[in-house]
Amino acid sequence: MITYLKLKGNKMNTRKFGTKIAKKESSFMIPFLRHFKPWENDESLPQTVRDTSTPVILVLERWDGRQGFIGGFNEPNDTIEKTIVKECLEETNNVIQESDLKPVITHEFSIVTHSMSMEFNSFNELLKFAENIRNSKHYMNEILGYSILYVGDLGRGKGLTQILKKNMATSCREELVHLLVQENLVTIDTIKKSCEEAGFIFEEIYKDTEC
Repeated sequence: MITYLKLKGNKMNTRKFGTKIAKKESSFMIPFLRHFKPWENDESLPQTVRDTSTPVILVLERWDGRQGFIGGFNEPNDTIEKTIVKECLEETNNVIQESDLKPVITHEFSIVTHSMSMEFNSFNELLKFAENIRNSKHYMNEILGYSILYVGDLGRGKGLTQILKKNMATSCREELVHLLVQENLVTIDTIKKSCEEAGFIFEEIYKDTEC
């Protein structure tokens, strides 16, 4: 059995990664950094704040006013990985390798979305990747910019809670939740708490691996 996770109320089905269904497909990639201390060098702050570490994700600011991940529709016969590599070049002007990508989850609604992740080793590496977006083919038509988001529990309803409240493209919240669980970036209790504060309900759904 596999544990699938989603936010209650969204009309989509969570599938095993790579599940093929007779619908139009799209593939997306979530860039993330496991640990970052945003206030480490601010000597005016207490040491406990300076030591605060949070996972970080990169999202694109889309033409339609929503935030989303890097990716797009699959061309006929293209693999999930090939689509992401191609879309990453067009949307961020960065060359990545298929071996850099790790499966996350697949969702089915009016179309099918496959999501993968790519882990960065340092904040400077992630920032360099992000800043290159301004040199991309789709900058200022499909992609208007980027945001780097802290997805840890920063207290007082901040961090992950506020991210889940954002205007995100369809299935992005679910994909983010799956990533956080699979990579053990945030505790399940924190995710449940943030979902509740953001107006969602975190569900654990058990399905056969053949689904």
